[in-house]
Amino acid sequence: MRRMRIAVAGATGSIGSLTVTALERAGHDVVRISRSLGVDLRTGDGLDAALTGVEAVIDATSHEAADRDETVAFFGTTTRNLLTAEEQAGVCHHVLLSIVGVDRATTLSRTGDGPGPGRSTTQDHTNGKPPHERI
Repeated sequence: MRRMRIAVAGATGSIGSLTVTALERAGHDVVRISRSLGVDLRTGDGLDAALTGVEAVIDATSHEAADRDETVAFFGTTTRNLLTAEEQAGVCHHVLLSIVGVDRATTLSRTGDGPGPGRSTTQDHTNGKPPHERI
């Protein structure tokens, strides 16, 4: 496998930290993106420097909000800032780790014309059995 320079947004969170560990274990050069590490996705502060030489970004950001509008505003702003900085830095790949059903939400793309190519997947805790055999 080819070693890549990969940035993880939300690198200090639950999923982000596990993602960083897995990527480093696989031999990749990981750039951690997190407000606590000096990169703010809301304002874009530190983002251009963090993405220098990065080939791919894994977005594992999360946000605890009191209401839907606040959540939509947060992810709209942070995703827009991240995609814009990626385009300026020449990043080729963007992977979004999110919740089940996110593929049915309004999405952003680098061109602003709708969703980019994507794949939705979930964990399977059924051992491959149909519902009537899981009882």
